[in-house]
This record gives sequence, C-alpha cells and structure tokens, in this order.
Amino acid sequence: MKQILKFLVVIIFFVLIGVFVPILLIDDNLDSFKGEDKRYAIYALNHTRWAHDDSVEQFLTMRLRVQEIRKISNNPRQCGYDPGREGDSGKIYGDYRAILRGYTFFGIPLYTYTISCTNSSRYN
Repeated sequence: MKQILKFLVVIIFFVLIGVFVPILLIDDNLDSFKGEDKRYAIYALNHTRWAHDDSVEQFLTMRLRVQEIRKISNNPRQCGYDPGREGDSGKIYGDYRAILRGYTFFGIPLYTYTISCTNSSRYN
C-alpha cells in the first residue's frame, strides 16, 4: 500500500511540474512589441485561444507565445479589433501576419499557428 501511495505522489508531482513549468517560465512575449504591432499581437493571442476553444488542444496548451509580428503592407482595410478600446480606436488597420507557438506540458512546443488578416494556419 505504501508503494502505491509513493507512486501516486510521484506521478502527481510530475504532472504538477509539467503544468507549471510552461506557465511560470514561458511568457506571452507581448512586452517586446509596441503600438499597432502590440495591438495585433493581443488580437492574435485572443484569436488563437478562440480557435481552440472547443477542442482538446485547449487542455493540452499550457501557454501561447507570440514569436513574430510582421506588417506586410499598409493596406487601409481593417484587420482585427482590439476589444480593450472603444469605437474606431479599437480597429487595427493594415496587413499583418503573426506567428504564435503553443506549448504543452514541461514547455514542449505543441504547434505553430500563423494568423494573417486573410487566413490562419496551424502547423505541428
């Protein structure tokens, strides 16, 4: 009985480490962006979370990190919306592309997600 209890304690310990390592050691990287790029980074994070809202991946993804934001053109169309702002000040204009990485237990990369104003793609 003591061996089973020790085994369960060890398993629970490793599961907790696996969950908290990415949460504590991997940030979302939003502080490295400024202005409109940061607003699009926030939009991309929210969009990726929303895209996985009804899948099993939401339980496997411990942390999302914005790897890169690139403004492709200054096309005057609206591309995204910052929900933290009201009215037209929340609209994001221009063609952007964001690359995000999802991390699972122990900080292992699970997928890469690319979002642009026209589409989104997921890569393993």
